Amino acid sequence: MLYKKLLLIGCVFAPSAMAQVDTPQANYWTLNGQFLSVALDSDAAKMVQVKDRAMDYTLAADYHSGQWLTTLALGFIKYKDLASFSQTVVGTGWANKGDVDEKSSGASALLLSAAFGPKWQFGNEQQWTAAVQAGYSHLARSERSIGGCDDCYREKIQLDAGAFANASLHYSFGSWHTGLMLRQHFSGDIGNSVGVTIGFKL
Repeated sequence: MLYKKLLLIGCVFAPSAMAQVDTPQANYWTLNGQFLSVALDSDAAKMVQVKDRAMDYTLAADYHSGQWLTTLALGFIKYKDLASFSQTVVGTGWANKGDVDEKSSGASALLLSAAFGPKWQFGNEQQWTAAVQAGYSHLARSERSIGGCDDCYREKIQLDAGAFANASLHYSFGSWHTGLMLRQHFSGDIGNSVGVTIGFKL
């Protein structure tokens, strides 16, 4: 609920903030690494036997066009698995052909997302950037499996993503920037996400 209130406050006060700052009109790209703690719906997480908190490691490309920010992102979701399994694996690679080992499974997913919304830059040197975005995300390859083994047993982890809103605040120093990001999903099995981001201007 706190996350939803913060996002609502950002949306309400954004127009007045835009009138008080001078946003450069240059178009450019930034590349960012994001590290987020993700809340999952507790009932859905229990059904698929993972904990209701996961980690999201995301690579995001931001396109800055005047007062607008467009984001395309690919995230790696690492679940905390409660139903891992082990399997005997025979190596087939050039470095371990024929090696026999006992491997344990992991639980993960890919999170594809796109978002769009206004941004505002302020400060003596326009070093601060605030943004509010609306977006949509999709969980792909959400499964419990043994990495690097094509013919091992695997099972799907049936969780969904969906529509969300982002709020972010970044501080720039030279070509680099760092900041905080808050995300609230409004559909699917993902709730709120909070974390840090670091990136650079291309």
